[in-house]
Amino acid sequence: MPLVQISLAAGRPPGQIRDLISEVHDAVVRATGTDPARVRVLVQEIPPAHWAAGGVTLAERDASRPAGTAGAGTAGTGTAGTGTAGTEAPDTAHTAHTPGTEE
Repeated sequence: MPLVQISLAAGRPPGQIRDLISEVHDAVVRATGTDPARVRVLVQEIPPAHWAAGGVTLAERDASRPAGTAGAGTAGTGTAGTGTAGTEAPDTAHTAHTPGTEE
């Protein structure tokens, strides 16, 4: 049974999270041929004060930006994983499975 875990900086609208879940689910079904009912997708939203890059939390970084500039932890930030190493906290995704449970 495929299990996909996704960590994102908190702040995206619920509809965007739902769309992400659907797209990832469908991609896993296509790529693995697994029964759709057996695919698991977990999304964990991390508060900006709990995610740091280079020793600076996203909340601290966003507070120091000029007004009107969106950060990684705010809605409407674009595509997952578009951060720049060391300046943005990249959204991470990885797939894990338990050996012997594949279909």
